Amino acid sequence: MKSLKNAGFYVDYKNEILIPQKIVVKENYDSILETSNRLIIFYKQLRILFHPSITRHLSNDKIEEIKNGLHVFINDTLKDFSFKEINKIK
Repeated sequence: MKSLKNAGFYVDYKNEILIPQKIVVKENYDSILETSNRLIIFYKQLRILFHPSITRHLSNDKIEEIKNGLHVFINDTLKDFSFKEINKIK
């Protein structure tokens, strides 16, 4: 009974029981772990960059230069990214 209850936590939108050991392979896990770690670091850096006291450590010109670089990164690097398209991947 307990194993059936625990298996219920791994039901996806297709209403199938999923077994994580058979679905998640080490390479996928490592890749996602690396990506999530990069996102966490990126988010922390953004919080520092947009914190009001950053002006004590960097000049306004340097802050604007970094922010402009961030805008270029977002606009150019992510221009082809689409959340609608990623939902179509199966």
